This record gives sequence, structure tokens and C-alpha cells, in this order.
Amino acid sequence: MQTFNSLYLINTMTPKDVFILKQNGIQNLEDLAKLSEKEVQSLTQKLNFLEGRIQYEYWIEQAKDYIEYKA
Repeated sequence: MQTFNSLYLINTMTPKDVFILKQNGIQNLEDLAKLSEKEVQSLTQKLNFLEGRIQYEYWIEQAKDYIEYKA
């Protein structure tokens, strides 16, 4: 069962993505939404995500939208 703050709510987020993010301190949508551009770049390099994937799949924007909708 997914909670409203679950990373699985992000469109295109795979179980592997969630596992990797959680291993690196991103536990939920709030953590994802708070990432700065510099942190996204660092995470992308560290985790070998396809360059720009977090941005072009709008993970941070989706997280912010879910949080705003919840409020």
C-alpha cells in the first residue's frame, strides 16, 4: 500500500529508483521536493542516473505538486 508521501507516486519511478534514493537519504516526496539543482546534479552523478533524468521526468515538480495537493 502506498502512502500519500510515497516515492512510488512519481510517474516513471521504478522500485530500483526508490531503493537507490532511499539508500541516499531521499525517503519520501518531501525529501525529493527539497533537493536543490546542485543536489540533483550530485545525485545524478553519484547514482549513474541517465543525465537529466530527474529533470526531464519532472520528479521534483511532481513531488511538489503532490505535497501542494495534500495541503
